[in-house]
Amino acid sequence: MTLGPLHYCKPAPEYYAEIAERIDVNPAKCLMVGNDTGADLPASALGMKTFLLEERLIDKGNSPYRPDWRGKLSDLYNFMKEAF
Repeated sequence: MTLGPLHYCKPAPEYYAEIAERIDVNPAKCLMVGNDTGADLPASALGMKTFLLEERLIDKGNSPYRPDWRGKLSDLYNFMKEAF
């Protein structure tokens, strides 16, 4: 699946909204997985759940957002097995 050009980029919440709209999914039904608190966690402004990967974490300490879950890649794997 190709999304084509987007009108926004991370960390703008509109970036996540545009992707959700293009794939026709309610943002509340999405999970944003990433390792950058400033670039990835703003997805939560739309109601997206977030999982912060602590491996190779990028945290400049200025993000007002908090992840719903956090852990290592193995934790994400276990989380996904249990959730789905």
